[in-house]
Amino acid sequence: RSIVVDIPNNQLGNIFQTHPSLKQELKFIEQFYKSAFNDLCCSPGLKQLFAFKEGITQIGSLIEEIDRIRFSVFKSIIGIRGDLASYLNSESNRTRLEAILRYKQAVLVTGDEMSGKSSLIYETFASQNYFTFYVDSGSEYSSLIGNYIIGSESEREFEWRNGLLVKAMIQGSVLVMEAFELANPQLISSIQGFISILSVRVQDKVITPSPGFKIIFLSRTQNILKGVTELVIESIDFENIVNKRCSKINLDQQISNLVSEIVKAVSANFPKCSKSQMWRLIDRLIDILKIVNTNSNSLFLSSEIKTNILLAIRDLFFNGDTGEILEWEELGNVTTMFNIEVQEAIILLNHFEPRLQLSENEVTTSRSIFSRNNTSDSEIDKFFCSTSSVISLFDKISVSVILNESVLLIGETGCGKTSVIQHFANISGNRLKVINLSKVTDVSDIFGGFKPVSVKQRCLSILNKIKLFLENFYDVSKNTEFIMYLLKSIENGNYVAFAKTAISGCKKLLATAPSRSLNESEKSRYRNHSCELQNAESELQNIVQSKHVPKFEFVKGVLSECYEQGYWLLVDEINLAPESVLLRLSTIITSSRLQLDEGGFSINIERSRGFRLFACMNPAFEVGKKALPTRTSNLMSSFKVSAMENVDEIANLISHLFRRLPSVNKSITFSLAEFFHKIRYLSQVNEIRDTNDRKLPISIRQLRRGIEL
Repeated sequence: RSIVVDIPNNQLGNIFQTHPSLKQELKFIEQFYKSAFNDLCCSPGLKQLFAFKEGITQIGSLIEEIDRIRFSVFKSIIGIRGDLASYLNSESNRTRLEAILRYKQAVLVTGDEMSGKSSLIYETFASQNYFTFYVDSGSEYSSLIGNYIIGSESEREFEWRNGLLVKAMIQGSVLVMEAFELANPQLISSIQGFISILSVRVQDKVITPSPGFKIIFLSRTQNILKGVTELVIESIDFENIVNKRCSKINLDQQISNLVSEIVKAVSANFPKCSKSQMWRLIDRLIDILKIVNTNSNSLFLSSEIKTNILLAIRDLFFNGDTGEILEWEELGNVTTMFNIEVQEAIILLNHFEPRLQLSENEVTTSRSIFSRNNTSDSEIDKFFCSTSSVISLFDKISVSVILNESVLLIGETGCGKTSVIQHFANISGNRLKVINLSKVTDVSDIFGGFKPVSVKQRCLSILNKIKLFLENFYDVSKNTEFIMYLLKSIENGNYVAFAKTAISGCKKLLATAPSRSLNESEKSRYRNHSCELQNAESELQNIVQSKHVPKFEFVKGVLSECYEQGYWLLVDEINLAPESVLLRLSTIITSSRLQLDEGGFSINIERSRGFRLFACMNPAFEVGKKALPTRTSNLMSSFKVSAMENVDEIANLISHLFRRLPSVNKSITFSLAEFFHKIRYLSQVNEIRDTNDRKLPISIRQLRRGIEL
């Protein structure tokens, strides 16, 4: 996912002479394409060489004119993010929005799901900071104005912190109100009053907007506010989007036409499909068809390509269930778009056998390849058995991971949803963090918030920053004694000694050049780490001088950490979470930036290219469970995880669990499998119940625990 441009300095002038409009057209580099092009290495003077719109084509056309250019794009680069695709259709919308904002300070932007409302705002204000407030049914107007919080930098117990509305007014910035259709009547009434006077009272002072202040409401519902200019997002022309995206990666017009025909057929014959599903279908079709030979007048699609197209439709619209797509009455209406009869489609799907192969450096499934790094045996792998159903699930998930889709697994308790993701992360060498949601989960539990921090915790945090700095830019082995001394000082409670030694070490590190040469990306990281060390030094001075140590500070949540560091995150029991949590989760799936605001604290985090989001849930019909709102579920690729029903598969699992006991032969394992299959059936038909006369759940998890015992 990187572009490397290497151009002789003596040809820089020629480039801009032959392309005089290049500088204007290529101006939005790091803001918009950062999730797609993470690293940039190029000759001096060309650091700003990535841009929007025709920029990619322009750079490609320079290849013939320049002696040495290496230009590579990973996969269907234009299809990595949904909001990136939306932008290709938002030029007229952007022009209309900018025209309104020249004369109005408030505007209501309305449109259907995935129509590009958030993307429009992101592109319009990409070059400046703006604030985002996520509205839910419990949002209060007072939180926009501000509140008192426990002081972090002074001796006062409480201090006032302005809310996002007041901050935007004072700074002359833009405030975006996301999902305003969820606002309660009290919030709508208060906002209506604010719009009419455009001023607020804060601590007996009247605050009026500074020049440049704008407030934008994003909503699926029209006419929700009175007296506000409304911009209705134009409907998405998928055919136009397909053409533009195919041209960006130089795909033949025949392929573009075929993708458009399949998309139209699916949309016409599957009325329940969402716009998000259509975006992902376009991504997958382009990814599948980009290898097709277009030299002849007619396209030749191999059986493998036809199968992959069918699998893409199955995975996106039928939860990965082959049985459901085979029963789809309109299947023939879609398959005729790529010259295939229904019977042939049935044969291809029935004969598709997913595979999983592990080598020292790679993980290979039927439709994708992953590099395998830093793998280690984990507790889950000791009991994990790759049965045919598990391999099939691996194959579905792997495609979603490659195309940067979020994944939702739906299945009964104990069927292996969490274990599959944990095992997948381990064999592919990706760090995975797991968080369990519940009815009382708060947004701050996931994203972060102000929490009490002791002196010891602050010292450990600073020590981690020092260790990270050494690991990235210096020889850690030469500093082992220094790190161990700092750690022992913390363990012994000698915080002043720790602070003095750490201050001395920070000064030496900042005054010493890295032990190796750095590229442009590493230099940027080095500067960021240096700033963190300088801030840590001032905190250490407070500890030495026994000054007030902040009782509260903003601590990033697990999602924020994964988002920034490129870890995988598994959100378990996602359908138990409150509406406010689900809304915030929905906003990060397609966004390339995470904005955290609490108690006057504001931070923007760029999405790391390695970040992936997985979620698990039990079916809505189970006791105490609920359905996941379509706002969230439509943004994720959903797969059903069925309980293991095949006796032979259960026997293979039991044999794997008993692998260290050779005396347990096949006859015993098969008898156990039949017994387990029988009692689970009796449980399902309520013929056996627990001591409280309730349904007795029998799952693979209990089978494994029993065998472990």
